[in-house]
Amino acid sequence: MIHVIVYGKMEKELKSIKMKYQEHCKRSEEKFGKPWYVVHRWLDEFAKQDLSNHRRARHHKDGVEEARKQWGDEAALVAEQHIMDDMGGFVPDVDWFNKNWIVNKCKAQK
Repeated sequence: MIHVIVYGKMEKELKSIKMKYQEHCKRSEEKFGKPWYVVHRWLDEFAKQDLSNHRRARHHKDGVEEARKQWGDEAALVAEQHIMDDMGGFVPDVDWFNKNWIVNKCKAQK
């Protein structure tokens, strides 16, 4: 029960960091020369189904590598930037989401 409350608070903080789809595309166009719609749609594919947990699916280092396999090295850089924008400046390991959000977020900010 306490974990859910802490998680909810952390998710609220991350939502304030989170960029919108159009903002991700604009940033990619400025930084990489094209908007990379496909990468941003793919990363946030599950957001409409489960906003609070959609990042668990692809917002991590394994997601960056999957983007690399599907679309190449530049797509991996785009995915990494998208994730850092949404996660407050870091790309977590896949199991980061299985641990306490608050503890890991504090470590990442140091």
